[in-house]
Amino acid sequence: MLPHEKPLLGVPVSIKDTFAVKGFHHAVGIVARKDVIAEEDADVVKNIKAAGAIIIAITNVPEAAVWVESVNEVYGRTKNAYDPRRAAGGSSGGEGALIGAAGSLIGIGSDLAGSVRIPAQFNGIFGLKPSEFAISIKGHHPCFTKGYPTKMGNVGPLCRYAKDLPLFFRVLAGNEIAENRFQLSKAAKMENTRFFYMEGLRSCFIEPLQNEMKTAMLNCVDFFENKYNTNATQVDFAKLHHALAIYLTSLSETKDAPFAHLIKNMEGEVSVSAEFWKKLCGNSHHTLPTLMILLMDDFPPMDKKTREYVSY
Repeated sequence: MLPHEKPLLGVPVSIKDTFAVKGFHHAVGIVARKDVIAEEDADVVKNIKAAGAIIIAITNVPEAAVWVESVNEVYGRTKNAYDPRRAAGGSSGGEGALIGAAGSLIGIGSDLAGSVRIPAQFNGIFGLKPSEFAISIKGHHPCFTKGYPTKMGNVGPLCRYAKDLPLFFRVLAGNEIAENRFQLSKAAKMENTRFFYMEGLRSCFIEPLQNEMKTAMLNCVDFFENKYNTNATQVDFAKLHHALAIYLTSLSETKDAPFAHLIKNMEGEVSVSAEFWKKLCGNSHHTLPTLMILLMDDFPPMDKKTREYVSY
């Protein structure tokens, strides 16, 4: 019974700073929140405590958890597990770096637009972004209450070993969802599985797929084709080449709160022009990426034609 009731008994687990852990700081990389102490555990934190895990660290994120590098004015910059000259990714970069450096075995991240997947890739570990509403996101900051983020903002596990993902996912989601919705106890029928792949995106805002990455992907395709005696299908989804426009349009129409309020912990508003001058003088409490996002917030909305294109 113990393995069923306490599947993570004694296992060290790290928690991304976006999740509330009762009695610990919950800054989310925001200077205005540096003294905030969580009064209640997030739902996923309750689940891992109930499973017997030991929380050993709360890990770094970008300011307000919005960027692809984990740097803020509260705790500084998180560096890559294998090369301190390189980025650890974001926004779950602290998790990626710590697990990649063997400082933690498993950890909890969250992902709206790559925040689990990017750090996992950068630090050589495994991350999973589940389907929408698979895992409760209650107790996460920033909170998602409407529109695009409620569907795409998900909790996800990060692990050093891929074989640990199903067990940790079950703990985070709960047995009822794991069995009734995802049927995790049933083996997947690989002979009925179809494989698809796509060779990069064509966009002036996205770097082309490098030869090394393309070769690695094609080697993976060959592996599945040979192991399961199947033919993988190359696809080209036209809308994916406009991924940035889709993302920006979706976010601009479904904001819970202006970003200028969020980074002040909803107590006032940041002046973009004033903060840029402060940044030049070394007196700003905000990172340069944060100021760039503030500028983007002031951009006019996408035109009607673009909004219709990304919506259908």
